[in-house]
Amino acid sequence: MRKGEILSLKKSDIVLGDLGGYISLKDTKNGDNRKVFLTVELTEFLKNTIEDNPYGEYVFSDIWGKELVTIHTSWEGTCKRAGIKDLKFHDLRHTFCTRMAHLGVSPFTIMQVVGHKDTKTARRYTNPTDEHMLSAMSKVSRQFSRQQEKNELTVKTNDGNNKAMLAI
Repeated sequence: MRKGEILSLKKSDIVLGDLGGYISLKDTKNGDNRKVFLTVELTEFLKNTIEDNPYGEYVFSDIWGKELVTIHTSWEGTCKRAGIKDLKFHDLRHTFCTRMAHLGVSPFTIMQVVGHKDTKTARRYTNPTDEHMLSAMSKVSRQFSRQQEKNELTVKTNDGNNKAMLAI
């Protein structure tokens, strides 16, 4: 999620269950509505956060229950205490997308999760390393070897037909 989406998050936008939940975002930066699905851990965190903050409609608010406008001072202090320099909050989106890609999540799923409309933007957010590129090629090689062992090598043509391929 974008920082602005997090800071303006209302309790009424969240659906929490025992096995996870989701956040319903309306009129996002790109103009779309979208659901952000939650892990069990994040669901538990949000349950606790909402219980600890009974004031106002916002999940994260000031002491009067009003929407937070900025977290600059808190962010800078947190980074300083952690010994991290030059980390922007937005960098977390890039890290999240890259890690999802490294786990093998499809680019189109990543785009849906983070709210990207086009692949050009999504490409800027995923940063594969040489190791990940080699791992991807290794997966292709293993699949090719398994198919070759079973004599199941086929090629899908542009018209959607499968054609048998001879192993050399």
